[in-house]
Amino acid sequence: MYKRLYWVGVAVLALSILSSFSIRGGAEELFGVSVNKLSFAEGEVLVLTVTNDSFSEVTTGYGYHIMVYEDGEWNQVLPVDAVPAVTIIVRRFDSFRQEIDLSSLAPGEYVLVKEIYKGGETHTYHFDIKITDD
Repeated sequence: MYKRLYWVGVAVLALSILSSFSIRGGAEELFGVSVNKLSFAEGEVLVLTVTNDSFSEVTTGYGYHIMVYEDGEWNQVLPVDAVPAVTIIVRRFDSFRQEIDLSSLAPGEYVLVKEIYKGGETHTYHFDIKITDD
């Protein structure tokens, strides 16, 4: 009898853990990209963090795009080869921190685009950032 109650308790615990994952969006979505802030004075550094709280690795690189809206279209500000093509492996329950120098950007509104890869899929993150002349 006690053995049966033990296994019922284990099953209830397992179901509660699994349901908490489904509430959070599933284990596949326990990763992401964040920035330290969205508004910067000239010369400030943006800190970008890739966080991986999932059970498998996420890959990224030093690459990113900064776009500006000019003449009715989005244009890339920095050349594609402005950063080295290096693969960064963010292991499970770890993070990767990258500093991005914004000193070459004039005051204005931009979009920072960063991609990370997990399970053969590309996940693209967009951040609207503003450079002020303060």
